[in-house]
Amino acid sequence: MLHGRDFCMSEQDESEPDLQRPLILERAKEEPNKWQTVVSNRLKKHCSCTSKKVKSKLLGFVPILKWLPHYKLRDWILGDAMSGLIVGILLVPQSIAYSLLASQDPIYGLYTSFFASIIYALLGTSKHISVGIFGVLCLLVGQVVDRELALAGYLSESSIDSNSSD
Repeated sequence: MLHGRDFCMSEQDESEPDLQRPLILERAKEEPNKWQTVVSNRLKKHCSCTSKKVKSKLLGFVPILKWLPHYKLRDWILGDAMSGLIVGILLVPQSIAYSLLASQDPIYGLYTSFFASIIYALLGTSKHISVGIFGVLCLLVGQVVDRELALAGYLSESSIDSNSSD
């Protein structure tokens, strides 16, 4: 009496008996790895970056690198130079006045207006924003600076009263 699969075996089935046997999986013995190889394998797995990812992150962080190669120098340089000159002419006396309004030396107003514009040109994302100093902010900063200097003992109360009465 034939049991199970044995009664229908053809010549092809008899020549390949290993294919019908169930697979027996054995766990491979792992050799102990050095910690350097383990760390490097994990870093390669989790910290892989491509040149496309690096370029995308860099262009996202410094947007000037995206638009500067497409700048039409002959068409736009005259308008940009005139705009820069006019803004510079207006910003110098305005920044000096606002720094005096904030009870600071005039050079700090010039630093604020110059470096804010340069930083925004490099890292800013909009071409239609004006970065600079504002009168209300200068008044608030001036009051806080005077109060903190008085509390620290650098200003007398009479100099604060004379500044606020002006």
